[in-house]
Amino acid sequence: MKRSTVPDHILQQLDDVIGVWQENPDFGMGPEVTLETMKAIRARLDIGIMDVQTTNRTLTKQINDRDDCGKLANQYAVRARRAIQGYFGPNSTQYAQVGGIRQSDRKTTPRRAKIIEFPKVAA
Repeated sequence: MKRSTVPDHILQQLDDVIGVWQENPDFGMGPEVTLETMKAIRARLDIGIMDVQTTNRTLTKQINDRDDCGKLANQYAVRARRAIQGYFGPNSTQYAQVGGIRQSDRKTTPRRAKIIEFPKVAA
């Protein structure tokens, strides 16, 4: 499974900032960023991380189920094609209709001439 796009060191830094801020309530970052805002962002981040992990688990299961089903479907298709080849013949139209290559359509490899080596004559 993929790692979180939020590195652990960022979470640690955020926790450190919150901890220091709680010990020093005089600290401030302006009106839009307060200690409560930081805590709320940290909580939202935790919820987001958990939601992504849950979704990834569900997605992983669905992907595995799909892949297993695809493998089984491929096995059935290959078995059916072989059965059709055996029943109708390797040169039949039915075999070609299910994706097989008819025997008459296959390219034959030309035979290579054997090179005959004669024994060397001693001089």
